[in-house]
Amino acid sequence: MTKTYQKVNEGLPPTGNAALVERLSQPIKRVPAEARPYFPFDKARLNQGRFVDTWKRPYVYTVGERGFVIYSLGPNGRDDGGAGDDISFEEKP
Repeated sequence: MTKTYQKVNEGLPPTGNAALVERLSQPIKRVPAEARPYFPFDKARLNQGRFVDTWKRPYVYTVGERGFVIYSLGPNGRDDGGAGDDISFEEKP
C-alpha cells in the first residue's frame, strides 16, 4: 500500500487517517497515462473521508522516524495504542 507511494514521493503520507486516505487515493504520479490510485479504498469502508474498520470506527495511522503504525481500536472501541484487543500493523524500514 505505502511502498509505491513512499518510493514515488520519497516519504510516507503524513500522520492521520484522513491524510492517509487523501494521499493514497491520488493517481500514481509516475504513471500519468494510468489513473489508478496508490490504494483503491473500498467505498463501503470510507466514512467522512476516513478509512474505517469492521466496527465502523476510523483506523489510527501514525508516522514515526522508523516507519508507520496503523491499527483498529478493536471490538471494545478503546484506544490501547495498538495493544490489547487493538488490531495493528507496523512497518519499519
